Amino acid sequence: FPSHDSGCPGCAKTGFDRTKTGFLYVLRSECGTTMKIGITNNPERRHTELTRDTPFSFTRIELIEGPGEQIANLEKELLAEYQPAEFTETFDGYSEWRLWSESIRHKLISFMNKELTNGPV
Repeated sequence: FPSHDSGCPGCAKTGFDRTKTGFLYVLRSECGTTMKIGITNNPERRHTELTRDTPFSFTRIELIEGPGEQIANLEKELLAEYQPAEFTETFDGYSEWRLWSESIRHKLISFMNKELTNGPV
């Protein structure tokens, strides 16, 4: 039997279903020094979870909708590009927090113009 960690993208352990519409979100900490890059199929539910579990205040500054597979690939690319915030305590989504960079907005605009309007390159 395969493990629960493998198999179809619709059964991903993370809860993100690549076969459905996805949302990439960027949160910015209230102090402005960190940002969280994440994906979800349900942005309202995810925002509620993070508001409850994150030990500091934040604001959602970006929300991009697109095909789940493209959104997941964008998240992976962005998380690899920015320096981790490296919090000492763990909480839901802590590993996706990065040091703030103004370039995130330019990258998202570029992605939206290229990928979502013209299709995959």
